[in-house]
Amino acid sequence: MVRGAAGLWDKFWKKEREHEELYLPHHFLLNAIHNSVRVKGKKVLEVGGGRGADSFKLVSEGAWSTAIDRSWNSIRLISSRTASQGVKIRLVMADARYLPFKSGTFDLISHQGFLEHFRDPVPYLKQQIRLLKPSGYVVISVPQRYNIYTLKKRLFIALNKWPFGWEASFSLSGLRKLLKRCGLEVVNQLGSGFDGGFLDMIVRYFHWRGMKRFGKPVIPERIGNAIENFWKWIEKSRLGGAFFLHLGLQLCIVAQKKTTLRIDNGGTFLHHE
Repeated sequence: MVRGAAGLWDKFWKKEREHEELYLPHHFLLNAIHNSVRVKGKKVLEVGGGRGADSFKLVSEGAWSTAIDRSWNSIRLISSRTASQGVKIRLVMADARYLPFKSGTFDLISHQGFLEHFRDPVPYLKQQIRLLKPSGYVVISVPQRYNIYTLKKRLFIALNKWPFGWEASFSLSGLRKLLKRCGLEVVNQLGSGFDGGFLDMIVRYFHWRGMKRFGKPVIPERIGNAIENFWKWIEKSRLGGAFFLHLGLQLCIVAQKKTTLRIDNGGTFLHHE
């Protein structure tokens, strides 16, 4: 992680405790999970829990969820929500480089807005692979490299005005090579142009401004839903899917822990890397 980033996120989550209504589940990432894994009864880990929205959603679908974050204010934010909503999520304050769990603990590990904050993401991925059960899954959502949003982000980072600290962006081929180098096999890949993107931020900003000033959203909910459904329709089309996979705002990849077949003293056995 870039120096000073931990303090940045602690300040961020201390401030954002006031605006919990802005933070919704990442449906893009959750859809990728649902397309690959049946989460009911599974042990899942959200790395960089932030507001914990994805964990809340997975728990509602029957998963046993754990969320970790290095920020104490993030842990407090999730804890207050679990208490008020009667939801059970195991919360751990920890550095993602040294995850305090036994090897082979989780069926699924997910993170959104996490991996791009590290100049060398390999140690973090290796830790996650260690924690996966044989044939377990890692679901990763990161910023796509080739779009106008990335140019804007790099400009603001250079001017030291980007609110989220240093960030990388990923091409599809680059992310696939990284995961393969770490011993993961890609089983699904998606691109998105809406969730977490520019239009999404506009809708959420005006929602927040309306709630703060008038006690209700400025943009009616039906309009926000219509915009979201329009982009989802484009993403599901063949042409739109290919476009967003290479030029969209986000990449999401589902990767599986490799299982190899080896020979031992004349007999075969499965070895989980």
